[in-house]
Amino acid sequence: METERKKLGAGLFFAEDAIETIRLRSTKPRYCKVWENIRRTADHIAESGSLLVETDTLEIWYYVRNRLMDLSFIVLAEGREKHKQVLNKVLLELCGGGMDFWQGPSYPNRPRTLCYQGEELLAGEIETAQMAMGVAIAYDWAYAALTKEVREAVLETLKRKAIPLLYHSVLYQSQGRVMNHLCVMASGLMVALLVTGNSEEYEKELDSAKRAMELWLNQVEDDGSYGESYHYLAYSLNNLFLAAYAMKCKGQEELSNFWRLKGTLVWALQNQVGIYRIEGYKQPAAVAVNFYDSPWLFQMEAPEMLLYTRMFGMPLGQWYIDHFLLGELERPDCLHRAWHRCDSILIALDEERMRPRSPQELGLPAASYYPDTGFVYMRDSWERCGELWGDTVLTLESGGGGRCLSHQHYDKNSITLFAKGEYFLVDPGHSCYRGESYQRYDCKTAAHNTLTIDGQDQCLGYLKPGGACVSFSNQAYVTGRRFTNEICYIASDAHRCYEPPLKCFVRRVWYVKPGYFVIWDHVDAAGTAGRIQNGFTVNQYDGKTDIHVRNQALLIERPRASLRAEYLYPPLLQFDREEAKLHMAYHTLSNQKVEGQWGSAIRMVPRPADEGQRCLDFVSVWNILEKGETPVQIQVVELESNHMAFETLSFEIRAGGHIERFVFQGEKAHIASSAGWNYDY
Repeated sequence: METERKKLGAGLFFAEDAIETIRLRSTKPRYCKVWENIRRTADHIAESGSLLVETDTLEIWYYVRNRLMDLSFIVLAEGREKHKQVLNKVLLELCGGGMDFWQGPSYPNRPRTLCYQGEELLAGEIETAQMAMGVAIAYDWAYAALTKEVREAVLETLKRKAIPLLYHSVLYQSQGRVMNHLCVMASGLMVALLVTGNSEEYEKELDSAKRAMELWLNQVEDDGSYGESYHYLAYSLNNLFLAAYAMKCKGQEELSNFWRLKGTLVWALQNQVGIYRIEGYKQPAAVAVNFYDSPWLFQMEAPEMLLYTRMFGMPLGQWYIDHFLLGELERPDCLHRAWHRCDSILIALDEERMRPRSPQELGLPAASYYPDTGFVYMRDSWERCGELWGDTVLTLESGGGGRCLSHQHYDKNSITLFAKGEYFLVDPGHSCYRGESYQRYDCKTAAHNTLTIDGQDQCLGYLKPGGACVSFSNQAYVTGRRFTNEICYIASDAHRCYEPPLKCFVRRVWYVKPGYFVIWDHVDAAGTAGRIQNGFTVNQYDGKTDIHVRNQALLIERPRASLRAEYLYPPLLQFDREEAKLHMAYHTLSNQKVEGQWGSAIRMVPRPADEGQRCLDFVSVWNILEKGETPVQIQVVELESNHMAFETLSFEIRAGGHIERFVFQGEKAHIASSAGWNYDY
């Protein structure tokens, strides 16, 4: 009788006396949109009898965890018979899948077996972890509604399939392949173990999961950055929170280095630009910086933010929940939504009594540089990060410590620019690992906003197959930096990123707030052959970009704002134009609608009047304009040149009632403003 009265199977995230409080949240306006989403998912499953629906574009492994959580949460909170019946049916079907099904899809990077200490073992992967979490949490939340047959099937499946597969892979990857996959698999193993409880191997398996999570945590640097980009940090945290919070609720010892995650929230927010209206979607979507494989339509989800609010008590995380998670933002149909979104855990664990505090309130710096990864961010402010149209954000990828072995692109010294509700200078993003675009375009130097010689890739040794050795000889390095309230400056040297190495490729960027950037690229390619191409890619995903060229300047017009670029040096023959790509999101199947087609971006390459020169200076002014706004006035005051590289260049920019005078001479720069400030670089 006692067993029949039990509501929860394990109490992974909350106790039984919290269930009624959670149920009451269905009546609060704060949660109405989230409740609607959860009910909609549960009703779809009840109607179709399957976790998959007709509009899905991914395979079942990518939907199991979050849809099972939504369905079992509705069963716990509302107890409707149709939801109980379909949950029992779906769980039996999943548990009935063979070992091959529980191993996940047959991808080239998903080995079916591995050799550990001389023994060949069956291997699981991140898809196994997602299924294990989904089945374990459904068992916990819907325990009272499950038949005896289903309960036994779940426990047997976790013990005989999920746990051995994950345990084998965690042991193997803990030997040296420490990356986000290890974190996810260890998290899935931990959740499954906490549901099944004691067994002959329980303590050993539990220790292996803890150790693996701690190994991954050691990859998160103290300054908060992580080498595999925003998306991969978010995915790791998404799963890690579920494991770490379940450990806390079940009285397990906390991970010894969990404190390392506290600083990652600020780094993550540096990547979040704001909320934009995107062609083809009814509601606005969150827009983010997309270095490497990270999609540009992306936001953190509930587990990541609950890690900061529940585990660290951070009001900044609560601000993010209020602005990005409790409304009705679009999530493009792609991997990050299917794997990351988790509305049920948000309803259950939201800290609604915590007073949110915005980045602006907390005084977060508007410009930041992370030396371990080379990520550089310059923004006008934090005022509109959580609002429609967002902040102005320019990013630069310097290369940093080169710790990422699998997801970097050939993009050192590349920049991107979001401003006034528009994405202007774009990174191509990520399509599908197994698709032609990823292999032939997405990672290429010619697809990024940096220098290439004859369209060839940069030479980054640690990107090559089998490159377990990190190369420090061919990285980019930040060689100058000064961030002030009036003007932000960064200099990045990437001459080692080419084979043979260039004599020089230093990119210097000044941001004079709020309206314009000055970029000075000094290139010395003596001793190399091939055309010097210093191009950039412009957003054209909706076909609403107009580019007008006049002499040394071009105007990039988007529906909400414009970007005017004027080249002060060198004299240009023309701007070459060709089709390029901008991917909307990150996904696993090729030829999806979120995959950018040729023409979804435009490649512009300024062609110097004298293309035979190997030593070149490119100096340009990039002015962000509201509709109808007058561009800044630019006047060259002095120019002493030696072929295509100058000895002295002096120019004045009139903007906002002030005059800034720039003097570039040799490797030095001096900038003085009529507003009363001046700096030497």
